[in-house]
Amino acid sequence: MEDGKVQQARLLVANLASEMVFRTTNIPLATYPAAIKAITPLIGEGKFGEAKVELQAALNTLVVTIDKIMLDTNMASYIIKSHPPEIRHRLAALPMGSITISAVTQGELLYGLARKGHPATLAKLIREFLFRVETLPWEEQAATVYGDLRASCMSVGITLGALDMMIAAHAIAANTILVTHDKAFSLVPDGILTIEDWMNEV
Repeated sequence: MEDGKVQQARLLVANLASEMVFRTTNIPLATYPAAIKAITPLIGEGKFGEAKVELQAALNTLVVTIDKIMLDTNMASYIIKSHPPEIRHRLAALPMGSITISAVTQGELLYGLARKGHPATLAKLIREFLFRVETLPWEEQAATVYGDLRASCMSVGITLGALDMMIAAHAIAANTILVTHDKAFSLVPDGILTIEDWMNEV
């Protein structure tokens, strides 16, 4: 970490983490009603063992998903500075494996650090933040979404800052919820970008 290679260090200690990951469990609607229908007469006949087997077969088809969250640059800054503290508490309530930032946000954080002359305290806070949070690389899928999103926005007269547009596209491509206090993201049309503003909970 002292060399600034926080993402490499993060991977090395990932297996040492001790945390509870909360998952959303979904029962496929195509199979569950049929299973209930099948076990109802078995229960009525007192055949609880057979009913249990039928129900277990349906439960074995459960689909487990984890909601991924992408922090925008302003939300990441609130967390790094612990101001307001409620934002950091909100983050602490979530499994760290579900929290991400875009490589664009990492660049913005490091740019802000450089502009301030790399003060030691802030550098340490940013380094620790980047160590704990997964940075998603800007890849081809994000670039493809960016092109379509920018064209779609411009066709209806919507303009976002260049980096905001990249972060929005990255969140859409990664299928994440974008957590931001920047109202500009609410301009993205058609509801294709899912947004949360934790500042509304402060």
